[in-house]
Amino acid sequence: MRQFICRNCQYNLHQCFSCGRLGSSDLQAGAQVFQCGNAGCGYFYHPDCVADNEVAATELKESIRAGEPFTCPLHLCFVCRQPEDKTDRNLHMAVCRRCPKAYHRRCLPGEIGFEGNFPRAWEGPWEGLYANRILIYCLEHEIDEFLGTPLRNHINFPGDELERAIVADISAGAGAGAPEITGWEDGDRPCRCTRISLICTRCLGTKQNC
Repeated sequence: MRQFICRNCQYNLHQCFSCGRLGSSDLQAGAQVFQCGNAGCGYFYHPDCVADNEVAATELKESIRAGEPFTCPLHLCFVCRQPEDKTDRNLHMAVCRRCPKAYHRRCLPGEIGFEGNFPRAWEGPWEGLYANRILIYCLEHEIDEFLGTPLRNHINFPGDELERAIVADISAGAGAGAPEITGWEDGDRPCRCTRISLICTRCLGTKQNC
């Protein structure tokens, strides 16, 4: 995989892997999104997007600010709520490329198949961070018949038209009251039809256009 420094890291504005919105990741200025502490994960989240309720979200935010590690939902099976066991093939994790949903191989829904005209699952080995994981599109994402994948408008970088607002926001100190930058609306961002995977050397986030 090619490597680069993503614009999210340049501006300290990272995309929540759950809701897709951009938020400040600057801990000194009052972050809105926080990175998963699992080695090599790279994804950021709003506490509200991964907590069960408002109280839990507040507690999660405070524990992260206190330096406690945060592990995102991708590291627990959506069905049995247990972590991956790399020594057992049936307990290898199948992770969605669009949202924080993961399954053990044995827990995969029958509708997520490896074969057919529009498969939803692929098995490695893969180059880079994914190693031997199974990659899937979970049932929350409709497969486009032309692309063979869900629509490829899911990656949000701070856009040129937003740079003035971003710089002003950072200068003012992005805190709890700071507006969130949403980037491109669905359909506005041009589709990147060439399949590309890039790893940011700073946040270790994998930017995949498919």
